[in-house]
Amino acid sequence: GGWPKPEMLGRELGALTVGIVGLGNVGSALATRLLAFGSRVLYADIVERSFAGAERVPIEQLLTLADIVCVHVPLSQETHHLIDAEALRSMQRGSYLINASRGPVVDEMALTAALESGHLGGAGLDVFEQEPTPADNPLRRMDNVFLSPHVGGATAEAEARVLEVVSDNLTRVLDGEEPANVVNGVRLGARLRR
Repeated sequence: GGWPKPEMLGRELGALTVGIVGLGNVGSALATRLLAFGSRVLYADIVERSFAGAERVPIEQLLTLADIVCVHVPLSQETHHLIDAEALRSMQRGSYLINASRGPVVDEMALTAALESGHLGGAGLDVFEQEPTPADNPLRRMDNVFLSPHVGGATAEAEARVLEVVSDNLTRVLDGEEPANVVNGVRLGARLRR
């Protein structure tokens, strides 16, 4: 029972270029942490925004430059299979893909092929095209894939924040104000004042 140290040789975050697809709340929080470790941070986002220390680039460029690509976008018609076979082929050989957004943003069949061919070094997935992911999903048997069952945000602290936001929003609505964090673009406006 020795420790196989040569096989466990890793890379420091500060030596890596990390690409973030989607610089919303989660992507921004990730960028802050990566910059603290000295990583080069690239990001692609459809919203014009800047982030001190990070470089905004087109997604095509991000995919070719990043050692690790982290996906944090909502699911929509535009983002369904955003990371497809072509996108995966454009990633660096040996790079890693992390999807903590929505499962269908990544084409799992294409990801499986990219991993089986050795083009990608590995993947980390908290979400899947079908949840729960079937027992025969080939990603389940791969040694270079880390899977979690859509629990990336499941912490006691996150649950407490959700309750606080819901409580604050109920108070706002009862006071005739707009709720915070409207994500579907629908504003209540005059309906609140009836």
